[in-house]
Amino acid sequence: MPDRDELIEGFQGLNARIDALSDAIIANPEAPLPEGEWRVRDALSHLAASSNPVPRVLERAQGGEGSRMPGNDEQVAERADTSAADLIAEVKAGHEASIAALGDADEALLAVEIPLGFRPGDIQVGALLSMLVTGHESGHIDDIEAALA
Repeated sequence: MPDRDELIEGFQGLNARIDALSDAIIANPEAPLPEGEWRVRDALSHLAASSNPVPRVLERAQGGEGSRMPGNDEQVAERADTSAADLIAEVKAGHEASIAALGDADEALLAVEIPLGFRPGDIQVGALLSMLVTGHESGHIDDIEAALA
């Protein structure tokens, strides 16, 4: 299981990747992704909506339900009129909020097992957060990079 510092480094790494792509994103937000029907701006809208998972996951670890995430189509529709620059800012602000929330989480909380949610089974909080950062968000950034290459 990753520790708090590794999770923070993961969020910082995502921000660095977004920074490196920001000029290209702003110049070509309508570029289609290599697969599926999304464009760069759609993937970025999805990232903006999901860039701060830590409070929701920590709430579940402490016995709460965690807030419901809007569906992908809803996330994209909510941000249809948002500029690429503002979407980038929202993604980075979400990551910074996640980093701040992790500052208050101790290693025991990261080791708590919670239901995975989207499929059967339990997972440690730290492992779930790592999956969301390094797997999910990083995969979307990979798609954006490929679209802009």
